[in-house]
Amino acid sequence: MKKSFTYFMRTTVPLLVMLFAATTAWAVDYIDAYGGPQSVNATVLTGSEGYLGSDGTTTWYVVSNDISYNHAIDCYGNVNIILTDGKTMSVSNNGVGIRGEHNNILTIYGQTHGTGTLTAKSTSEYGYGIFSDSVIVINGGTVTATGQYAIHCDSIVINGGTVTATGSVTGIHATHGITHNVTVNGGKVTATGRAGWGIHANGGVISLGWTKADDFIAVSSHSGTVNIKDGQALINGTNIYRGNNVNIPDNVTLTPAHFTDDGDDTYTIWSAVGWGMFCDALQDNTTYNRFSGKTVKLNNDIGTLEDPITRMAGSSNHDFCGTFDGQGNTVTVNLHSDERDYAGLFCYVSETTPTGSSQVSHPFIMNLEVAGSLTTCRRVDWRSKG
Repeated sequence: MKKSFTYFMRTTVPLLVMLFAATTAWAVDYIDAYGGPQSVNATVLTGSEGYLGSDGTTTWYVVSNDISYNHAIDCYGNVNIILTDGKTMSVSNNGVGIRGEHNNILTIYGQTHGTGTLTAKSTSEYGYGIFSDSVIVINGGTVTATGQYAIHCDSIVINGGTVTATGSVTGIHATHGITHNVTVNGGKVTATGRAGWGIHANGGVISLGWTKADDFIAVSSHSGTVNIKDGQALINGTNIYRGNNVNIPDNVTLTPAHFTDDGDDTYTIWSAVGWGMFCDALQDNTTYNRFSGKTVKLNNDIGTLEDPITRMAGSSNHDFCGTFDGQGNTVTVNLHSDERDYAGLFCYVSETTPTGSSQVSHPFIMNLEVAGSLTTCRRVDWRSKG
């Protein structure tokens, strides 16, 4: 009797431990929709689940090991999945890979490096990689979906991460429900439809934008009204896209426009990266002629107290000679100089006669707010006019 009891304990304890681990929630770090670090208690996925969540609830799950499913995963309520860096969740099924039920919201998160991977594949000729009748949100990680319709939902929002949607018909398909909207606020997004569209918003709106300087949107084709996020521009080669009802050709890769030549001797700075590009251009006297007779516009606030602008514009042989219109925007700085005779956001400005003109160009800096700090061992000259 004693012997059999010992055998029972030896064989069941590991099983109990395994079952306990499969349902235990523990604190997990993730990156939210705004790029900030967060932490939440999440249940560890094991690869054996047939469904996640329940109607009327919000549940959190984490992929902490490489796991695979050879069947559909049905999601109920608001289901959140965190992809741990370096780990992979693979779902393959004849029909639908991951399916959101009953007007749920399915949200995918990544961690700091974005190397956690979700692969959702339909092996059916008429299947979906990821399907929901309500909302799909991707905030990070690496998400790859394939099927007749790779990602299919009423409203699809991508805030970050690397997303590849490849459909035998459509890559990203917003046609189920009421709104039919696709919103890309950031991330590296590739959407390909071999027999249809890369992105299809059936009567809805495709909103495109960026968050990080290396974001991009590569689309084989699209259907729906295309709007570019307010205060931003996207560029493909020399073509600049901004505003609403934008006509974007097929098979393009759009990247953030940081500093653009708008024609008619007008330039626009769109971001902190664009400020650096403007400073580089100011050093090129041959091409830009110190912006004599030209206008440079600042289209957004740039720099923050946490991530300020640290580069000054101009030098003794590359002074700014044009018009700088801040358009009411603010540049937040942390400028430091031990050697310059002049220090400031614009440390050298002067009047000059532009090449090919007989009229003197007077430097003019207007409608610009400057915040932050300036440290120098020499005299200070902000050289700006309100």
